[in-house]
Amino acid sequence: MNIKTLYHESYKRGRKKAKMWQWYDNLFLGALIIIFLISLIINDWNVAFLSIVLTLIILLNYWKMILIKIAENNCKKENYDNAHKYTNYILKKDKNNLSAIIKEAEIYKKQEKFQEALNTCNKGLKVNPNNLEILTLKVKILNEMKDYAKSLNICEIILNINPYNPKIEEIKNLIKSKT
Repeated sequence: MNIKTLYHESYKRGRKKAKMWQWYDNLFLGALIIIFLISLIINDWNVAFLSIVLTLIILLNYWKMILIKIAENNCKKENYDNAHKYTNYILKKDKNNLSAIIKEAEIYKKQEKFQEALNTCNKGLKVNPNNLEILTLKVKILNEMKDYAKSLNICEIILNINPYNPKIEEIKNLIKSKT
């Protein structure tokens, strides 16, 4: 195992841990809001001010993630226009936001607008050509479009970046069985 693969595996483990602890952020925000409300009731204006400022700081730091989550929820409800509205808002502010680009491509894929999804993936790959999530999504989109040759080529690219990727190996074998 080379250093690059070790780094990628370590990064993935860190991201999984971060996703597991997102409930903590919500709990902290809830506690700050409760502290704010209690301090309003007991007329402690200093604590109320500090708690609302901390809440706003946290929300400002996570606004992109919150909007992506809202877009995801709209997508689950098949309200695609609203989902696109939220991702487009992020992309207007930050055109290189990979999370928003990925979510936008996923929404297009769910809508079965495969060419738009593919174009969005390509836009994301211009930002980061080695992003495994975008490359994997592109493989799935090309597979839906029945472009198996390009899909297999991208599988090889992914395996060159991350040699141990059982999910891609499985997709690759599935595509080979179709051809």
